[in-house]
Amino acid sequence: MKNTDDKRPRGVGDVKNIEVSESHIKPRAILAAVFLVIGIAAIGIFVHSMLTTEPGWQTVELSLSEPSAADEFTLTYLFGTGEMSPAAENKLIESVYADACQKAYKLFDSELLFDGVSNVAYINAHINEEISVDSVLYDAFSKIEAYGSRYLYLAPVYGEYDAAFFGIEMPSAAAELDPYVNLKFAQELSTLAEYAASPEHISVKLLGDSKIMLSVSDEYLKFAKEYGITSYIDFYRTKNAFVIDYLAQVLQENGFGCATLTSYDGYTRNLDVMGNEYVFNIFDRVGGEVYRAAELYYTAPRAVVSLRDYPASERESYNYYMYGDRIISPFIDTANGLYRCAVSNLTAYSANMGCADVLLRVLPVYISDTVDKECLKAMADDEIYSIWCEDSVIYCTDEEARIKGIYSDEEREYTLAHADS
Repeated sequence: MKNTDDKRPRGVGDVKNIEVSESHIKPRAILAAVFLVIGIAAIGIFVHSMLTTEPGWQTVELSLSEPSAADEFTLTYLFGTGEMSPAAENKLIESVYADACQKAYKLFDSELLFDGVSNVAYINAHINEEISVDSVLYDAFSKIEAYGSRYLYLAPVYGEYDAAFFGIEMPSAAAELDPYVNLKFAQELSTLAEYAASPEHISVKLLGDSKIMLSVSDEYLKFAKEYGITSYIDFYRTKNAFVIDYLAQVLQENGFGCATLTSYDGYTRNLDVMGNEYVFNIFDRVGGEVYRAAELYYTAPRAVVSLRDYPASERESYNYYMYGDRIISPFIDTANGLYRCAVSNLTAYSANMGCADVLLRVLPVYISDTVDKECLKAMADDEIYSIWCEDSVIYCTDEEARIKGIYSDEEREYTLAHADS
């Protein structure tokens, strides 16, 4: 068992949102279907892009010489609503957004060390030491603790999945390591998951005043030394939920409220408070076919989390491994280290919480064998609403949701039902 460097490429260009004229596509392979049908967050905005900074919705483009989180996000902004000229506003927002993206990249990076930055990689290298961290990281750790989440501690399991399945090019022999088939590999993952699930063996202790300690037991340290484990915590696929909330906070604090942020891996923050209408496509994968089952219409602000068991863009394909009719996803069960998804797509959203809060609430429901409807219905009481598809039924826990464009043809017909149904 070993951990290797992440083989996923850095700096791959953002995948553009794609609006398709057909709701149902039958590809030769699911990968082709997904690449054609899905955009960054399947979100369509009733605006169109322009090449210059003019009044209206524009994409904020950054050209940075240093690594930043900007490569993983798309920021669109409604210019010309204030006293500042669009050109001046664009220049200012670029500066603010660039600084935030660079800071976020450094803080959440689990591989690289940066001078003067106590980031995730630094914490992993300083076990059982008191460390002062930036308030952004401290708040993230605090939120994880508040929800009792243990996904952060699956870093060694994530390392095994990255080494075995996820990357630019993986050999067909990788399928032999599928833990649902390879029981030896499954047992190794289970052993790693046992340590990750135990607060007695590992936990980030919050010491106050933005000080933390990554506490690891002697037993776990001995085990880690034997197996070559050097990474104990990793935000992994939850990372961009925290990053997008931070970016949204920075934009709001600087007065840039007319903005929409999307990540390539399914997170969206609409900050626009001017009443513009948005539409979010609801997808459903059935075997090797991806259907645009319906459209959710809403007005901002919203935090939207879209979880899916297949890649929605070429870039995201590096986070999945497909062979035959199986898809190995990056959603890992803390109980046993196995990948698991209850349904192909689960969309959750809230008007008064950020993406990290929404994600930490719905992720245990998604990483399961079946959808716990009662749990999702209970979340609706906290104004976290969910939409998902099962057997051509679109379930929604938001009684006031405006869902239109429900798909039907001679082969498949979707119907809408409240989760009580």
